[in-house]
Amino acid sequence: MARRPEARDARGGPALTRKGERGAARAGGARGEGDAVVPECTACGTCCFSALPEYVRVFGCDHDRMDDRARGLTRFIGNRCYMRIEDGRCAALTLDAERGRFLCSIYEVRPDCCRALERGSGACLGELHEKRERPLLALEALRRRAGGASGEGDAGGANGAGAGGGAV
Repeated sequence: MARRPEARDARGGPALTRKGERGAARAGGARGEGDAVVPECTACGTCCFSALPEYVRVFGCDHDRMDDRARGLTRFIGNRCYMRIEDGRCAALTLDAERGRFLCSIYEVRPDCCRALERGSGACLGELHEKRERPLLALEALRRRAGGASGEGDAGGANGAGAGGGAV
């Protein structure tokens, strides 16, 4: 029996499975399509991208857990709270164009919907299927801005982290 090559993360090292073991993170397609390699979360960020202002719901228990900095990244629409969406992504997502990383600036106090999204789950794969190119386009735009204007183009910033639900 032939062995499959081990999945690699964006740095070329072995990818982590969703439970954190080294090896290939694979999930079979719903229609029997081939295996899908699931990237390491910090090399992906796809779940944090959306144009919907009501994408990442912040419930009362989430809001209570947040510090003032994290609460500053939320907004109320009517009597419901959501993470702000800026430039097509959650306002808590920090893009590191140099390393190609996507980090949540409020990871320790992130909303429950973000905590519940498991790497390699059906919801994760749906996000990847629908929006895989969005993080790459955002990194490319950030790199262009950083290269085109001196002093401009912050590789971090307070731009969006969270994962919601739905593939929008």
